[in-house]
Amino acid sequence: MEVKILARHRASKGTYGSPRITADLRDEREAVSVNTVAAVMVDLGIEGISPRTFKTTTVVDPAVTALAEFPRLCSPRFPTRERCRL
Repeated sequence: MEVKILARHRASKGTYGSPRITADLRDEREAVSVNTVAAVMVDLGIEGISPRTFKTTTVVDPAVTALAEFPRLCSPRFPTRERCRL
């Protein structure tokens, strides 16, 4: 089993972790669990690449006012006693 796990890991260029390798092995009718594959990968000293963290790309413009951000709160469609009280 170690050979198959190592082959799958190398075929994925080191990106596949235990869940994906387990799915591939199950597609080949191998009876394995995610924990078994993870333990073998630890013994072999290999690990998958974690997904990248979310990177914020929006730059906040301090010149934008609250009315520009929430224009519908001040529209006639929302009747209030005091309009546009933000």
